[in-house]
Amino acid sequence: YMTNTTESVYDNQDKNAENLSADLAAYLQEDDVHAAQQGNMAKYAVGDEKELLKKNVDSGRNAILFASNTLKGFSEKWSGTGKERRLWICDKVSEIGNSSQNKFRAKEDGSEDDLSYIKLINYGEKVITNKMRGYLPMRVVQFLSNLHTKSHNIYITRHGQSEYNAAGKLGGNPPLTEAGQEYARRLAKFAEENICKDDRGETRKARLWTSSLQRTILTAEHIQHPFVDDGWQQMSTRVYRNLDEIFAGEYEGLTYAEIEKLHGDEASLRKMDKIGYRYPRGESYFDIIARLDPLVQELESYEEAVLVVSHQAVLRVLYSYLVGNDRELAPKQEIPLHTVVKLSYDAYHDGACTETRFYLGPEVNKKLEAQKQL
Repeated sequence: YMTNTTESVYDNQDKNAENLSADLAAYLQEDDVHAAQQGNMAKYAVGDEKELLKKNVDSGRNAILFASNTLKGFSEKWSGTGKERRLWICDKVSEIGNSSQNKFRAKEDGSEDDLSYIKLINYGEKVITNKMRGYLPMRVVQFLSNLHTKSHNIYITRHGQSEYNAAGKLGGNPPLTEAGQEYARRLAKFAEENICKDDRGETRKARLWTSSLQRTILTAEHIQHPFVDDGWQQMSTRVYRNLDEIFAGEYEGLTYAEIEKLHGDEASLRKMDKIGYRYPRGESYFDIIARLDPLVQELESYEEAVLVVSHQAVLRVLYSYLVGNDRELAPKQEIPLHTVVKLSYDAYHDGACTETRFYLGPEVNKKLEAQKQL
């Protein structure tokens, strides 16, 4: 199916876009492709009808949106010109893709072996892939293979207050302040009483992740690592560089006020696009998303409780993913110091995520914390 976005019977852009969306959905979801082409789609079809029918093979439905007049098509919603229009297209394609008519059950008689599909049995206990080739399809296979329906809890917390936190500086690898050391002791007690035990007070298996920077390692140093009956070591520490704080590049060790004073243009650029801005010789939030990807795959596969001790920017991204927020909102998420965020999942109740926050203290200078704009 091919359609011309500039030859609709509607002049109004919104009406044109909505009607084109409806016709596109009808085509992709129509059981009888010939009826779809000969019906409402006719007013958009370009080229000889017989040729179009010849090109329809059983490998799946394809729709190509094009503009015969690029200049006129520039202002159409489906043109994809501008970020707002591209987001609108993503939403529309998602609506079409979420239709129940687009889901199918692969037959077991071999009649559908020419299709590309993934079959999961008991949520990853057995995974069958058929004709899944290419980087992205195989990544989808990897992701789906790690999913499960068992209830599990993920705890995330920032390190205790560091000397750079107290001074309002970015990045670095500073040690903890006295307040940060006190939080480390309180976190160890919280982990023993709440993470390593269930609601009935019985021992449950738990994991511990930290970044490679000393302020997270020091925050977790008082957590105990006893062995349970089957040889499992509770809270055995795993250190990941993927969890390190966003690298501020040339601005490491500066306060945000200093950056605005010395590099005003850069500060303005970052305010315009906080998620996409990359510090000179440093990182952006998109870089964090990329390096968190393999950890998320692993995190999704765990059934045990996990405590992640990391940093503000990293936990903003991880939190946004876990609760299902748009990644554009990640830089605005509030992840305060000396607070544990518990995220509980129960796949049997719509996979809803329940969030609980535990402020452990001690109190820190919130004004300085607010000034730190990582």
